[in-house]
Amino acid sequence: MTNTRRKISFLGEELTIWKSKYAENNRVALELVTDDDEPFMTATVNTREAIPEGHVTIKNYSENEGLLEVLIENGIVERPALSIATGFVHIPVCKSLL
Repeated sequence: MTNTRRKISFLGEELTIWKSKYAENNRVALELVTDDDEPFMTATVNTREAIPEGHVTIKNYSENEGLLEVLIENGIVERPALSIATGFVHIPVCKSLL
């Protein structure tokens, strides 16, 4: 895990975003943790599909609904460049600004 961190507010919580990597394929993962460094949620999804270098796939459904807009507003990611269809949802693919 790298030490790249940024604070955001989501679901009434003040959270820190940690930039890390998925072990399976070394892609960027964005983890949201509490002030006590306790895991809160993962903002990204590790898909099998190829994505452009420097981009992340954002989980913006279920308990993460609304997270994409918060990440855009806080300068964490750019607006989606494309999306990946997986099952019942489309996963936004965004350039990471961290």
